[in-house]
Amino acid sequence: MPILSCVQRVGLMTCMSLMLAPSAWADTWPTSTIRLIVPYGTGGTPDTLARGIAERLRTSLGRPVMVDNKPGGGGVIAIENLRNAPADGHTLLVADTGQLAINPALRDDLPYDAIKDFTAVTQISTQDFSIAVNAKSPYKTMSALIDGSRSAPNGLFYGTSGIGSVHHLGSEQLQKLTKSNFTHVPYKGLQFSIPALLGGEVSFLLSSASPLIPHAEAGNVRFLARASATRSPLMPDVPTLKELGVPLVVGVSVGIVVAAGTPAPIVERLSGELRKIIKDPSLAQQFSSQDFSLVGSSAEEYSTLIKNEAVFYKKFVKENGIKVD
Repeated sequence: MPILSCVQRVGLMTCMSLMLAPSAWADTWPTSTIRLIVPYGTGGTPDTLARGIAERLRTSLGRPVMVDNKPGGGGVIAIENLRNAPADGHTLLVADTGQLAINPALRDDLPYDAIKDFTAVTQISTQDFSIAVNAKSPYKTMSALIDGSRSAPNGLFYGTSGIGSVHHLGSEQLQKLTKSNFTHVPYKGLQFSIPALLGGEVSFLLSSASPLIPHAEAGNVRFLARASATRSPLMPDVPTLKELGVPLVVGVSVGIVVAAGTPAPIVERLSGELRKIIKDPSLAQQFSSQDFSLVGSSAEEYSTLIKNEAVFYKKFVKENGIKVD
């Protein structure tokens, strides 16, 4: 048998190390600070969730975890930060339905592909929406709201956080299913659409309930229905649209993704660590007053959800001719 030369032996050892490396990556990772990018400013639900998770992930991994807020551009700025970082599991992105499903359905000029450029890690939460009216509104029920929209000359005005937002597309779904007559009034965020509801500029909002609950408790807002599969424990007396004969669920899925090409063993370990954190009762207790459900799915389950939402919104946008300027 021929004796291997030094060069051949080194080559063989290198090949073997490369073959063994993937299984070892998860054991040595992380080797530096974890960066958790949030595509929104501080104080909102995604940011608050990210900080609660980061605190626990820091303890779990024994490495610093930095929350990095990169708002703007409909999430594009945050996404570009992830795409420009090494695919080594040290840079994570909190992403939601808007960036991963709605933006691709509405825009042909996106600098990213939501399916090809990212690897799903886990779904953090689901936040279902509710229909809210001003407490002084004459519409006490969903049926009254729908009937009122049909008899109003210009329909009923509804506010959203902008054209192409979940609030907008969800309200359009509601209009289509109920054969209502609604007129869209887009604002530059919920910080403007909520005052519009309180001031009587719009008749209703389809929105996450969390920012509206304090106004409801103060007697200024009334919830008519939930666009969810089940009632919320925070408002057990508010029926779901499904109970009222409208088969509509509208909400936002929030999860964590990494750059495509991140080694599978790292993704698997990261997913496992995050699932333990998300399913920890202490995290649920921390956010018990917030109107969302913690999930903690597998990477595969979250990947399937992203693809399904992308297909749904692409079809809905096309069928209804919805465009952004």
